[in-house]
Amino acid sequence: MTRTKPPGPDGLPFIGTGLDYVRNPFEFRERSAEEYGDVVHVRNFGMDVYMVAAPEVVEEVLVTDSENYVRSDIVKDHIGAVFGEGLLLSDGDFWKRQRQLIQPAFYRERMPKYTQMMTDRARTMADSWNHGDTCDVQEEMEKLALEILVNALFGTDIERKRTVMSAVDAFLDKFDPSKLMRTMILPDWVPTPTNRGFQQAIDDLENIIYDTIQARRNEDGLADREDMLAMLLTAETEEGVSMSDETVRDEMMSMLLAGHETTALALTYTWDQLARNPEIERKLHEELEEVLGGRTPTFEDLPDLEYTDKLVTETLRMYPPAHEIRRQPVKDVELGGYHVPEGSLVSCSVWVVQHDDRWYDDPHTYRPERWTEEFRSQLPEYAYFPFGGGPHLCIGQQFSLIESKLVPTSRWN
Repeated sequence: MTRTKPPGPDGLPFIGTGLDYVRNPFEFRERSAEEYGDVVHVRNFGMDVYMVAAPEVVEEVLVTDSENYVRSDIVKDHIGAVFGEGLLLSDGDFWKRQRQLIQPAFYRERMPKYTQMMTDRARTMADSWNHGDTCDVQEEMEKLALEILVNALFGTDIERKRTVMSAVDAFLDKFDPSKLMRTMILPDWVPTPTNRGFQQAIDDLENIIYDTIQARRNEDGLADREDMLAMLLTAETEEGVSMSDETVRDEMMSMLLAGHETTALALTYTWDQLARNPEIERKLHEELEEVLGGRTPTFEDLPDLEYTDKLVTETLRMYPPAHEIRRQPVKDVELGGYHVPEGSLVSCSVWVVQHDDRWYDDPHTYRPERWTEEFRSQLPEYAYFPFGGGPHLCIGQQFSLIESKLVPTSRWN
């Protein structure tokens, strides 16, 4: 194995390039890739980071050599107590078992059961807006995506829905970009208002989840319910192994706290680009009139909404909700021809790859029309990976994509 270290900027003592990264991670990553290549080594606050920005190298990490990588310790240390052994952070045989148990809840054939709920919620939100009002679209899309997810997870009859939604908001407040440096520096036990709200949010969510689990286990007809919680409680492996209450709690926390933000961001940027590009908006409306004729879209309409699909695909290319995917090698590995030591942080840069002019003409321009069948067939496998890839491909990908297409095509006027 080669012992060559990838090139990269030197940075300051101990801090390394950390401040440059925190100030503008997108610009820093693009500049580093342009200057030093597809694998770049940096030191951020004492940590060795290997930034990857080429489809074939991303594929090495996420697919061909994935057994030599696990979720990074820095993420587990930061949020491990919250998510526990949920799919978001687990690895190995336990992760494989959980994936097997949870996957049926996201099978494509189950998606029609969720679509009417998605469009109903979108319509309810649209009806709550008055002509001439001003609203924060990101805030509204976060509310919408969270309500849709809460209904899918618990069912529409959950009595404490508002408490769940308030707790999720308080949790996310801790990771607001404007508070990122403070969050990184101050331990969770320091009694700041943000930390107190964060801990109260975790306590509230745990209480609701455990109370609902207990109520469901004691009721008749659990197997007939169609919400995701019921599926988790009744799921069994071929050997008859099911999930404990603690494991169900971990999965529910993972879905609640990490499962709606990506969709909300995709919807926000879609609305933003429609507002900025009247011609794109016109083409969308033409397709909706031709396919739907003024009615509410259904799951069966999705294959015919071809321009809508291009629109969402381009949104996720230009504005990937997760701009990097982090992994940690469990042994020394060779990556893109360079040596990467065990325990370092490998960061697959979704943002840089999806804005690379080697794969995308005029990559910083929003252009749904680029997504022709010919273009898709010529694109390298991992030149587009907003939901990750390989064994750890986001389990909620289909749910998120369907919601991202149905909400903009629902009737908003």
